[in-house]
Amino acid sequence: MLRSFKLKLMSVFVMLLQLILHRILVAQGNYLRSNVQKLPEACGKRIGRVGCGKKINLLILGDSSACGVGVKHIKESLSGHLINTLKQNFSCRWKIFAKSGATTDDLIELIENDPKTEFDFIILSIGINDITAGKSPQQWDAKMNFLTTMLIEKYKFSYLILCGIPPIRKLNQIPNPLRLVLGAKAFVFDLYLEERCRLLKNSNFVKHDFEVNNTTLSEDGFHPNSVYYYIWAQKISKFIVNVLS
Repeated sequence: MLRSFKLKLMSVFVMLLQLILHRILVAQGNYLRSNVQKLPEACGKRIGRVGCGKKINLLILGDSSACGVGVKHIKESLSGHLINTLKQNFSCRWKIFAKSGATTDDLIELIENDPKTEFDFIILSIGINDITAGKSPQQWDAKMNFLTTMLIEKYKFSYLILCGIPPIRKLNQIPNPLRLVLGAKAFVFDLYLEERCRLLKNSNFVKHDFEVNNTTLSEDGFHPNSVYYYIWAQKISKFIVNVLS
């Protein structure tokens, strides 16, 4: 109960900060959108089967990081590195269902039109675009509740892996106070997501506690590069291997 109260209090604080600085944040946001290099989604197949051994079915859901923005080919992305690691011990049937710029609402709409399928593991990476769209942490948590319930009914998965919110506060190319506000919101979103994971059965929270610098970021300075995706994939693969061993 106390934890829930603290989360609500932090949510109110960051939204009040956003309201007070609204005009400045909009101006800085518009400037960034106009001047930051726009990278395409990674090319390559988004469904396949590879490897040998015990059969596992994987679904990678989400936004730009789930579809490999920041690298040229899917094999260099989070999904590519994850499959490349797991195929050494497992026969992997995998599918990527993601869209660059997607909010949680967008993902819900995409999933509604997807046929019912069963998966062993669902890897979900979403939320950053909800932050930049101005949603409050509580609004987003309600959407995540709806989304996770939909996933349970739609895909009947065995395990859900929730990827945390990237640390926006470490992206130095975002000017303050925009970086301050987005970073604070990302921190609170992350806490809500971790709490939701705690309440769900057979779920795991993967925190973005990786290095963020020139060696791990793509050319736009915002999205992960292959190095970051590899480190991220290794953290997820360790959980999957531990579950299956």
